[in-house]
Amino acid sequence: SGTVAASGDAVRTLLVFNDENLIGEALDNAPTMNGHFGTDLPPMLSSRAFGIHRAAVDAHPDRFEMLQTSFRKVFDDPEYKASVLGSNGYWEYINYGGVAECAEFKQAMLTLGERYKEHLTGS
Repeated sequence: SGTVAASGDAVRTLLVFNDENLIGEALDNAPTMNGHFGTDLPPMLSSRAFGIHRAAVDAHPDRFEMLQTSFRKVFDDPEYKASVLGSNGYWEYINYGGVAECAEFKQAMLTLGERYKEHLTGS
């Protein structure tokens, strides 16, 4: 993650839980989990999203559209990218995710949780 990469030599990255190591040397050129171990895990970078009830979307489609439009405008704004880079962030980790992308990520996490449920419950 960006936080680990910013740690410099204080931390050594051994594996990356993504389809590729997007920032290479900043994460010690670590291999991916899937590539190294032959697993089939979904990308597990840090993600942020808003959950909005379907009833709220149906009742206020104009408000929902305004949120979607606002998120897209921020992502496309060159000043946003500059602020990420200016705070020593990694633009490679910033991705726009609309409804479909967030639903796909959510489903991948639910599927992964179900697959390893017995190991996650402490039983």
